[in-house]
Amino acid sequence: MILVDTPHFFPNGPRHLPNAQWCHMTSDTSLEELHSFAAKLGMRRSWFQDGRRPHYDLTKTKREQAVRLGAREVSARDLLKAALRLSGAKGGAA
Repeated sequence: MILVDTPHFFPNGPRHLPNAQWCHMTSDTSLEELHSFAAKLGMRRSWFQDGRRPHYDLTKTKREQAVRLGAREVSARDLLKAALRLSGAKGGAA
């Protein structure tokens, strides 16, 4: 399942999107599911943030699109837990 958390305002976000609200998107299943869903949203693979908490950052508009496509809305805490599990499950491969 694809998960998205609540959008928050990040005042030090990218210059091309000042005053944007951002959230995070991850999967509780696999990186393949996450990348496939991101592609459906028109996101570039280079935007993926690998590491201890694998995720994509989404604008509020992209989040709304993700929810329309079936992403589940969860708390930031639940999303973090899923991302940490995904990181452990990936075994260092992306």
